Amino acid sequence: MLLATCLVLVVAGVGQAQIRRTYPPDQYFSAFRAYLDGDYVTAQRYFARSSGRKTPAGESVDSIPAHTMVGECLYHMGDLQGALKQYNLALRLFAKSPGWLRSIELPPTLARAQRSVRKPPTWGTPTRSVQVARIVDPLPALEGNNPAQNMGVLQRGGIITTQQMILVHVKEIARCTALAIRRRTEILGPAAKYDEFTNQLISALEARPAPNRHWTQAWISCQLGLAYMAAEKWKEAQAELNASLLANGMDHMLTPTALLALGKLALRAKQYAAAERLFLEATCSAAYLVQQDTNMYDYDVIGEAFRWGMVAHRAAGNPTPFAPLIPAAAWSHRESHALEASILVTAAEDLAARQDGKRAGALLDQVARLLRRREMSRGAAGARYQYVLAHSNFLRADSAAARAALTSALRFARTGSMWPFQISLADHLFVSGAIEPHRAESLYASVLRDPTAEDWLLDPMGALAALTAPTVVAYEHWLQVVIDRKELDNALRISDQLRRRRFYGTLPLGGRLLNLRWILEAPLTAMPDGVLPLRQTLLTHHPSLTNMSRQAAAIRTQLAALPRVPSAPDQIKKQTILLQQLGHVGAAQEALLSAIALGPEATSAVFPPATDIEVINNNSRPANASCPLFRPPKAPMRSCWTTRSTSRGS
Repeated sequence: MLLATCLVLVVAGVGQAQIRRTYPPDQYFSAFRAYLDGDYVTAQRYFARSSGRKTPAGESVDSIPAHTMVGECLYHMGDLQGALKQYNLALRLFAKSPGWLRSIELPPTLARAQRSVRKPPTWGTPTRSVQVARIVDPLPALEGNNPAQNMGVLQRGGIITTQQMILVHVKEIARCTALAIRRRTEILGPAAKYDEFTNQLISALEARPAPNRHWTQAWISCQLGLAYMAAEKWKEAQAELNASLLANGMDHMLTPTALLALGKLALRAKQYAAAERLFLEATCSAAYLVQQDTNMYDYDVIGEAFRWGMVAHRAAGNPTPFAPLIPAAAWSHRESHALEASILVTAAEDLAARQDGKRAGALLDQVARLLRRREMSRGAAGARYQYVLAHSNFLRADSAAARAALTSALRFARTGSMWPFQISLADHLFVSGAIEPHRAESLYASVLRDPTAEDWLLDPMGALAALTAPTVVAYEHWLQVVIDRKELDNALRISDQLRRRRFYGTLPLGGRLLNLRWILEAPLTAMPDGVLPLRQTLLTHHPSLTNMSRQAAAIRTQLAALPRVPSAPDQIKKQTILLQQLGHVGAAQEALLSAIALGPEATSAVFPPATDIEVINNNSRPANASCPLFRPPKAPMRSCWTTRSTSRGS
């Protein structure tokens, strides 16, 4: 009787499915106002309060946006560990229900967006034909059990739920899933390919969890391409990302993300012209989308694409600054203060790298006004501003202000930059036993490398942060791994690298300044192979270095012609003037050298010279060791203690 009564109540409760709420809720989108202004701490609180449905089984996929955007706020404020936790929470919700799109009432085809574009891109014309798809949002979905399912629950046991119609912001869930995958890969770095969850995401996406032959397959391709990048499957990633660019022949909200990722793949392959084009296409596609698509706030893609486009433009050897930046900054003025600050800092970074400290400083004055009283001044945006400000001040020979700005930037970078975090992460993975020793060795070799020319080109602040971060413990653990594996030659190389890194830890800028001095001033006989081209490149890019060296040499020649302790008044006066001139030239040289150290120019670890393991092995081998007839002596060797003891006994 009780069972029958319950069944009647269940059936009566689901007679009509009703629309109740939308997920994520409206307050989620309201939080973007603070986010676009750069007030990330405030925005984080709002996003944290706007999670999706709470079901008996826990959170559902419509909580993915809240976790992802909380992670974004933490990411911009330099809390990489907290951000990584939020991205993982978002992606585990996706992994729990990868086929969530199949429960949505999706339109079979898409129409072109008809909304007028208020402010089209002013920095160039896209080479692609940008047509934005109109995707209805939110879309209806059924949740809960139908009567037949609830009958089974009564028989088997479990929780009875009422079926109801809800509205889901499908586009935002798909966008934030892709964003969480991208940011997670960025933070984990080389460790991403060893992470088991990366393989789980790939497996879930390779099943193509969306309606067959449907336009939503473009979303799956973009997410899968980003997951392939985490696993360093570059060819597969490129194929999926290219396949994801269009949905029914039109751009969709993941098109800019896919173009940005394709640009990074081209940059990695040193295809700089193609990379620059792809990054610019990403900015144009995103600009059209945010103008034509409601609830589309993907301005971060625009800012990142502009910075990577500037890097690709400079890497291609173009002699002029990256032209799109200034008109793009003007375009962004009424769109997002955070985006405007990002583009202006990128433009100032480009000018500083080209030794134009005056114009860089003028742009940074605008950035300072944007950062004032905004929370982004305490995060990554503020650190980038301080770093470029230090660079431009060194170029203007204002060393005191430059050092103060550099101290502030590096204080943030040692904990808020990717590279130092990835060193700590690799060490934690090994110490905790999360990865096998052979994988730990490969991971340590990747994150503890000396910065390469590509590292300095892509992220000078991150490379400098890695040089100045405390890494001795990680080196010791790396050494332990190779000794346990009996790789003695490798152990000798690592121990030598550890000694040099300890020495660099006592020097300004982690030894970067010292090695610059050696590259520029050391005798050719003391230079390792391959360093002379670095000297020639630096002198070509900075001709004032040669002029300053000649001035200093001429002044020293005049000083040498005077008595060391002159007594005549005219000699004393002349010596004082010459010493003052030498001091001014020396200060200018130091300021310029510091400016170069903060820039994208490549350097190598010249001093102390690295130990050549092959030479040691060759010198320690007996002269006739290469002869096939040579045999080592069979008599056991006595220790020094045995010899001394025998000697005393006699």
